[in-house]
Order: sequence, then C-alpha cells, then structure tokens
Amino acid sequence: MIHRYHELYQFNGDPDIGTAIQVARLRWARDVWRMDNNEIPKRVTEYKLGGRRSVGRPKIQWMVEVET
Repeated sequence: MIHRYHELYQFNGDPDIGTAIQVARLRWARDVWRMDNNEIPKRVTEYKLGGRRSVGRPKIQWMVEVET
C-alpha cells in the first residue's frame, strides 16, 4: 500500500489521473492532520455524528477513501 505521495511518483514517473487524485487527497490529509485542533477543516474531519443513519447504501467516507 502506498502511504506517501512521493512514493506514488517513485512507483510511476508520469502519474495518471487516478494517481494524481490520490496524491491530492494525501496532501490534503497531511495538511489537515498538521492543523491546530481549533481550525474548521480539522474539526469537521474529526467530528463524530450522532443519531440514526438514513436508509439505503452508506455514503463513502472521506477518510476511508484516503486510506485506500
């Protein structure tokens, strides 16, 4: 599994669109991870919703996409 964006470039010198999207997600995840806890993107990313889930297929979570 690729964990850092520079590993993507080492894997494939000229990244395709899927690789470019994964690189952008990893950069954003890194930036959010480094933010102070009081900044809005960090708070939104770590916020846990309460209540009941809606009926139907579950929505894809952003962090799940970053980890894959």
